[in-house]
Amino acid sequence: EEAEKALTRLTDLYYAAAYSPAAMKGVLYQLLSDISRRADGQMDSAQSSRLYPAVRWLERHYHEEISVPRLAEMCRMSESGFRKRFTEELGVSPVRYRLERRIEQAKRLLQHEALSIGEVAQGVGFSDLNYFCRIFRKITGMTPGEYMKI
Repeated sequence: EEAEKALTRLTDLYYAAAYSPAAMKGVLYQLLSDISRRADGQMDSAQSSRLYPAVRWLERHYHEEISVPRLAEMCRMSESGFRKRFTEELGVSPVRYRLERRIEQAKRLLQHEALSIGEVAQGVGFSDLNYFCRIFRKITGMTPGEYMKI
């Protein structure tokens, strides 16, 4: 069931108007980690799975605030080591990854829900509408209003 959801999410991300390789890497990473854990009956201890707790948290709680030191602590890594490995493996910083998760969810809400832009911003964890619009444009290349029209 989890694998099916992840594959559906990958397909959605691939065909999204603002294709995001980092988002796809994150979902793939989570899927591979889940498969590995199931195959072994526990979390794979290989180097590549060290980020699993943080990636999983960010995927499930993208709308909540969390510090990079706390994410590093989840992975039992130093903050600097965590930042470096995260960026190497996922291609973006932990902060950028979280922002991209929030914008991916915002895009889904803008396309499929009868919500205002302000309600969408609040729903994905942005308390400042102007900041949401700036980040949305930076990541997608268009404003939320423009995105709603496509």
